[in-house]
Amino acid sequence: MNTDKSQLTRIIEILERDGQIDNFYAIGNRISLRLGARIWELRRAGWEIETDKRPDKNTVYRVIPKPMPLPTASLSTSGGCSSVRIHATL
Repeated sequence: MNTDKSQLTRIIEILERDGQIDNFYAIGNRISLRLGARIWELRRAGWEIETDKRPDKNTVYRVIPKPMPLPTASLSTSGGCSSVRIHATL
């Protein structure tokens, strides 16, 4: 198998691309035999990941999406006219 850093890098790429990864995929694609341990490391690093244990003995890990912040409105008065500007903060 790969080194831990390489495993984490590949797992992060898959989670960012697909939003989930499962044990069968990780083993079949030679990413990690210990996906649960790598997920634990990601959780310790601040990732929010949910676990779905399946009856077929597979476990699926999904990234919990973070809500997008709402745009903030600010009032601007210039030249006697009022206008509202929306600033998106991402």
